Amino acid sequence: MTNHPAYFEKLSFKSYLLYFFKVSSYKKISYIFFIDSSILSKKFLVPLLNFLGKKTSQLDFKMLEIVDKNGELLRTRIPRKDLFVFQKKILKSDAYQFLFDESWNQDGIIDYVNKGLIDNNIEEPSSVSRMLYLVNVINFEMQRNGFNKSILISIKRPWFELYQEYADEYNIKILETSNLIFNHFNFKKIIRNYPFLYKIIKNYKYQTKVNIGKNFNSSSSKLFLDGRGDISLSNDGLHSDFFWQKNSDFLIKNILYEHCSNDEETYFKKNGLSSIGKGVYSDNNYLRKYNKPNLSFSNKFRQEYKVLKSILNSYDIERLYSESFFKMFGVKIFLTWDKYSNKHIALSDGIKNNGGISVNWQIAFDGFCNMECLINSDIVFSFSKFSGEIERKLKSKIKYNVIVGYPKDYAPALLKDKANLVRAKLEANGAKKIVFVIDENSNDDSRWHTGHELQCENYRYILEKLFEEPWLGVLF
Repeated sequence: MTNHPAYFEKLSFKSYLLYFFKVSSYKKISYIFFIDSSILSKKFLVPLLNFLGKKTSQLDFKMLEIVDKNGELLRTRIPRKDLFVFQKKILKSDAYQFLFDESWNQDGIIDYVNKGLIDNNIEEPSSVSRMLYLVNVINFEMQRNGFNKSILISIKRPWFELYQEYADEYNIKILETSNLIFNHFNFKKIIRNYPFLYKIIKNYKYQTKVNIGKNFNSSSSKLFLDGRGDISLSNDGLHSDFFWQKNSDFLIKNILYEHCSNDEETYFKKNGLSSIGKGVYSDNNYLRKYNKPNLSFSNKFRQEYKVLKSILNSYDIERLYSESFFKMFGVKIFLTWDKYSNKHIALSDGIKNNGGISVNWQIAFDGFCNMECLINSDIVFSFSKFSGEIERKLKSKIKYNVIVGYPKDYAPALLKDKANLVRAKLEANGAKKIVFVIDENSNDDSRWHTGHELQCENYRYILEKLFEEPWLGVLF
């Protein structure tokens, strides 16, 4: 096909008018595709464009179909490769160099900012990953339909020239259109400009008792456990955030945990575990023990300024309130599994200013360098030397990397009797071969994730086999 198409990230009357007036070759474009659209556009604009001879439709694609020339999923390649390259270009850009302030040269601020610039995966509409992915989706569709060039009308983002440079490799021209909701109406970002307001709103949301710290015994040093919601205090081999405590001499009374309900609070109290509800715990008289990072406004780099301002505000709030929290509850060790966002960096700085240490334990195997896995922590408990090499290549900042193997290897011995009972029950019903099925999570939109269809297909296959073969046993 010699006619090149136009692709809209979000089709609306406004974005279409921008495209109409800015694209000189408008009359030559017969195909219009859109990723998403407003309700009014889908109801009125799309039928109108089709009536006028512009073949307009929503782009139909699935994440599992979008692969590069080597057959690698783009959703995997982008955090493995593309984000590293793109981040380097951001850090060398005129905007970043101009907006950079010497006040960032303290503790983990620079690491927090740099990771924050490329945080979040393709499911987040405003992320770098989403934009790089969209370019690759369009390139994939162009190749499949025989187009040699196209136009992408995207929502306005910072570092536009870098996205255009990336898209040039695929012969895609990018036009930007503003989106008021995308740029200006983000309540969470707005209130993070005002720490005291943020505290009031968050504590109102969770009905946090602001005086909870007055009646709390902080005479002994505490370990704050940032868990995953696996609250069981039984040492039975099943998932528990406290598996390490149950298999060590560490006293449960020295652990502080966050409960999510009154029932959880009661359960923890009966077992001698200190817990607090969600919210912001701080002394109003607490003063920063660090210099708040500065950022000077630039009209030339206005979009980049907004992003950096939001990241720095988040750092300031997370560090300020974590420092106060750690001091209020006598916390000296911050233990977390979460390395996948930049939040742990601010909390690591916060515990350090309280005379404590930050600790991260590995929960999943990382087979390659992934941008989201970069860590800044005093101690990391990792699976193996290979895991340590991954951290080294990522340039994670770790003082002590302790290789502990798989930390839940105690579980099989505890579960063996239960497993044998299940096996015996299946065999008593005729099973001679037993298949254990583990699935991955999914979501409603298969464009950004595997989608429910794949999981349904996997379940359907094994369940149909279960009915076909009397000798088969299945565990989910």
